[in-house]
Amino acid sequence: MLLSALIDTLSQIEEILDAILKLPDNQTAVLYIDTRVGSHVRHALDHYKALLLLEDSDVVDYNLRSRQSPMETDVDAAKREIAIIREQLCMFTYKDRSVRVVSEISCSETEVGEFESFLFREILWVVNHTIHHAAMIKVLLGQRGLCLADHIGLAPATASYERGND
Repeated sequence: MLLSALIDTLSQIEEILDAILKLPDNQTAVLYIDTRVGSHVRHALDHYKALLLLEDSDVVDYNLRSRQSPMETDVDAAKREIAIIREQLCMFTYKDRSVRVVSEISCSETEVGEFESFLFREILWVVNHTIHHAAMIKVLLGQRGLCLADHIGLAPATASYERGND
């Protein structure tokens, strides 16, 4: 259940990248970089990578970021990163347990918080966080005329509601 949710949301990011790659080459880079889609993709993938570090640790550090990495400016690099993450997800141990979360908590000064959590709760966070960024990307691309599938950026509760299961 949790693995499929992680892979489904990761697939949404991949679908976004595939839609961008279908554009003429001269539009791909402009759309990906100028709209900051690449930054949103990198940010979402950073959270997957932080979660995957829990395989060998009991700390998920959301401050670990790969800012200015090639996946911010190169759609193919982002797709390669997704393939690596997908492979790692399939080998991840999905047994709930206590974990420590590390994250910046202030915009006005450097302040790092450390909190107790559980693996399953953090997986849920990454799923919802990715959907949120997919929705933001969808709006950005829509403003530039690139329409994405309806399910991109759609929250699970909204999808259930729309199916009449709410």
